[in-house]
Amino acid sequence: MNIRLLDCTLRDGGFINDWDFGKKTMRSIYRRLNKAGIDIIEIGFIDERRETDLSRSINPSVSDFDEIFKGVEKKSTTVAMIDYGTASIENIPDSKETFIDGFRVIFKKKDIPAALAFCRQLKEKGFFVSVQPVSVTTYSDREMLDLIDRINTFTPDCVSIVDTYGLLHKEKLMSYFYLLDHNLNPQTAIGFHSHNNFQMAYANSIEVLKAHTDRNLIIDATCYGMGKSAGNACTELLAMYLNDNYGRNYSIAEILEIIDSDVIKIYEKSRWGYAYEYYISAQSKVHPKYVQYLEKKKTLTISGILSVLSRIPDNTKLTFDEKLIESIYRDYQEKDLDDTLAERELKEILQNKSIMLLGPGTSILEYKNDILKTVSERNAIVVGVNCVPSTIKTDYVFISNAKRYEHLIDVLIKENKTIIAPSNVTPIDKALDYVMNFSKITNHKAKIIDNAITMILQMLVLLGIKKVMLAGFDGFSSQKENFYNPYMQFLNPPDDLEERNREIAEDLKTFADKISMEFITPSKYTELMK
Repeated sequence: MNIRLLDCTLRDGGFINDWDFGKKTMRSIYRRLNKAGIDIIEIGFIDERRETDLSRSINPSVSDFDEIFKGVEKKSTTVAMIDYGTASIENIPDSKETFIDGFRVIFKKKDIPAALAFCRQLKEKGFFVSVQPVSVTTYSDREMLDLIDRINTFTPDCVSIVDTYGLLHKEKLMSYFYLLDHNLNPQTAIGFHSHNNFQMAYANSIEVLKAHTDRNLIIDATCYGMGKSAGNACTELLAMYLNDNYGRNYSIAEILEIIDSDVIKIYEKSRWGYAYEYYISAQSKVHPKYVQYLEKKKTLTISGILSVLSRIPDNTKLTFDEKLIESIYRDYQEKDLDDTLAERELKEILQNKSIMLLGPGTSILEYKNDILKTVSERNAIVVGVNCVPSTIKTDYVFISNAKRYEHLIDVLIKENKTIIAPSNVTPIDKALDYVMNFSKITNHKAKIIDNAITMILQMLVLLGIKKVMLAGFDGFSSQKENFYNPYMQFLNPPDDLEERNREIAEDLKTFADKISMEFITPSKYTELMK
């Protein structure tokens, strides 16, 4: 058995920084991997959809990489990756005419016949060829055997087990391994490409290395685990393991120099590695973007997210579809109930009254006296919107989503607050006093259908309220705290804040002819609404 360690930092790591390593850094990483004795170095993607950019490890032609690495000493086998359909065989020269020794070709199930024909043509041009069926966990044993039969017609150099979303544990991993081992042509190596959603990348790689086989093996890794989502197995860890247990002599110092000089700087800007959202995606067997999409809304508890994810059809779980997940999310939120009594009682309470909506912005501290004076002078009913400030008494609390309800539950119980909520909020330890149909108090034409301020305005319009005062709806800022209580700050990263302000302002403008809004405290929305 011959074991080869393949480093794909410049390729798989490129998902983190859009492959923008810089030409000097790419050459430096390659040189150090070469000096470290790494057996196979993957230098990037060939992708004809991209423009030539010699500072990136993704380029449209082989000649671009020849130029990037011109003059660099080469001891290791050098490969590039092709996502089938993004590069033409006619534009790839024979192997003797390029710095690149081989290609790894990734492909989806639907492309198997054409992708394998493409691999065969690469082999005929003299290249090392690795067949890489993505998302191996979607293959049944029968499908895998059918794939092996097709592969055996031309004997590529390697077939890889590609755990695209980090779903494998050792039992299923080794089931795939021995299926390949017992049926592939003996000259074909087996490779393994792991992801770390379950913290199993390193352990699974070791499991493959310990397999009872005479077949050659190729194990993928990246420096410091650099890679999208939860990242990959670490080159430095596997090199150490192979040195200690298989008599190899990789230079760990050279790999650590890459991490120290180049990789850590990228990590500090855009972190990767195990995180609970990647665990959730792997546990639910869905594309990580589904989890990120729902997390960004900041309206669902984790149990709610899991419930939404469970409704995604099997055939689209690993292919992100934004329209689909938004539709499922809305269906989940729209829990209908008979809210006739709640609507009638709220009308009786609120009609012909002055109403002060109190938001969670820091202005309620700075302008506390002004707010209290206005409430007193107008004998206003105060409704806290996703907040229960200690400095201003609230008569009612409007809770817009399950996440805010969970956050406020202790104070709601302690102060025995009267709660108004849409039907998408499920009570925990305190009953909801007035529950309104989510579908009735959301503006489905709004940019953010379930934003708290637009939801309560929609409810007030439904109840026939013509005028409302607002305080504490400051708008979002990256320059200061956005909430009077810092623990409430879990909405959006700074890059999204200005866009969020514009979206909410646009939604507020749609209420201009339905209800009069008087802002008692300064708000970014008032400027944007002009």
